[in-house]
Amino acid sequence: MLVFIVGNTNRITAQLSARYSQSDTANIETLNYDNYAPADISLWNAAIADSIPFDEVKTKPSFERGYKGCLETGFDLQFGKADYLNWYKINFINAYQFNPGLTLGIGTGLRKNLKNESLLVPVFLSLKSFSNTHESVNPYFSLQAGITLNTVMHFSKTGYFVSPQIGVRKSFGRKSGIYAAVGVEMKRYTQKGGFTSDYMGTIMYPESYLDMMHISFVVGWEF
Repeated sequence: MLVFIVGNTNRITAQLSARYSQSDTANIETLNYDNYAPADISLWNAAIADSIPFDEVKTKPSFERGYKGCLETGFDLQFGKADYLNWYKINFINAYQFNPGLTLGIGTGLRKNLKNESLLVPVFLSLKSFSNTHESVNPYFSLQAGITLNTVMHFSKTGYFVSPQIGVRKSFGRKSGIYAAVGVEMKRYTQKGGFTSDYMGTIMYPESYLDMMHISFVVGWEF
């Protein structure tokens, strides 16, 4: 590599010598840029860039193309509301890293009600978009959207949700990392028509929609 650098340096020095006096050329040979125009300095940069492999002068992305697993946990909370509207959640996501700034995957998990034994099982698509991909700490935007399979008796079997989030990721190597995010999770459920009670018998009423919006907090591990 040294031979390449010297060869390129001599070639550029010769080009610059045609523009400047002999004393100036001496400065060129000592890499003193102070007396030269930006266009001339760029010639030196070109010589070095032509001589050194790209991977040695540019920081590698902190991501690696291919499979990426994500395990995350957190809470969906409605502050000031009854506990039965709040949920603990855990997600497992199988994703693919298409490029340093984009992953797309499919996930599932559990939503456990904080008040009772009710469970929701989400199945969803997960998209993440990263910025500053050459740094070890990266802000990102994520979007999850899908369905929930409900065990709550007065809900129909399937609900829907969408959850945009913003967060920060800290990488450890080219694949693994940890992250934290905050966002909202908007849910829609269909409440079944009719109600049966041992005390009141059967009361009939039509199906209706129940919309809920939660503040969502998650922390996770990528591998």
